[in-house]
Amino acid sequence: LPHRAVAKVHSQIVMDQLKHDGPLPT
Repeated sequence: LPHRAVAKVHSQIVMDQLKHDGPLPT
């Protein structure tokens, strides 16, 4: 996969994990 595609997929995974973990502390 192109680096750009890898970065996008990785970003989606990170965001999904954050949603599962809960909202970020402010």
